[in-house]
Amino acid sequence: MADKRIDATRAKIKRAFTELVAERGLDRLSMSDIARRADLNRGTLYLHFTDKSDMLAQFENEALESIFHILFDNPEREPAGATFDPAQFIPSERLLAALRFVQHDAAFFTALTGQGGDPLFAERLKEALGDHLIEEAERVSGGIANIEGVSTAYAREIALGSINAIVMLWLKNGAQEPAEHIARIIDIAKRTAPLDLFDMPRQAAS
Repeated sequence: MADKRIDATRAKIKRAFTELVAERGLDRLSMSDIARRADLNRGTLYLHFTDKSDMLAQFENEALESIFHILFDNPEREPAGATFDPAQFIPSERLLAALRFVQHDAAFFTALTGQGGDPLFAERLKEALGDHLIEEAERVSGGIANIEGVSTAYAREIALGSINAIVMLWLKNGAQEPAEHIARIIDIAKRTAPLDLFDMPRQAAS
């Protein structure tokens, strides 16, 4: 019973925090503001969080841990020595589940990635995905191929850039479109050269 009360209190705090970030931005809210919006006294907030920065860190860490649990816990991994396919390092069904999780808590993710949110939040997710990509490439096939001088850092950015951009645009628009639609767009982006999306002929490199 005590755990349920704690969970309910944290849910009220998170809801108040999310609303205020969306309305005012992180820099313009205080613990007192959050307590008033949550209809709690400040002492209750300090039982859970040392300050606003700690609150932000805890909520972000919980969100990221949940996403990575969905994406990568107990995966069916390619055996070492196989050909590494970066398009499949996040299986489609796990990607869809992660997008559904984000959409279920869209107010929080939209607030944190919005103008008044934390600009480092999306970057933390992208960096963690990049680390996993490199680890899997090294485990399966010894690393990412250096094709025509494209270093690992640039290959990582190419592989993840479109995924990150699609999700950020989705959140900017309030995550209104179905998660299934966004998963399909990401799947297309992973397998399609950008110019092909515009049905434009690509010039051969001179």
